[in-house]
Amino acid sequence: MPCMLSSEKVLLVISPLNSLEEDQACWCHKMGLTSVAVNHQTYTDELHEELHLWKYQVIYTSPEMACQTSTSMVLCAHLTTMNI
Repeated sequence: MPCMLSSEKVLLVISPLNSLEEDQACWCHKMGLTSVAVNHQTYTDELHEELHLWKYQVIYTSPEMACQTSTSMVLCAHLTTMNI
């Protein structure tokens, strides 16, 4: 994982299953990485702000959330800012 080599890197993973996103986010936490599952069940204004502040090294999200305007704008803006 690129994010394990540099704390400035962010790994964005698109997953079709919410349960898989959450399982993988937990696995990353156990490895000492900051991670989050972003889906319709977990997305809040607080999470939106955390994503905007780049609090996570690994972001798991669904195709639907990746295509949703407000979420994708935050994710894409962060990736662009970091030159990823």
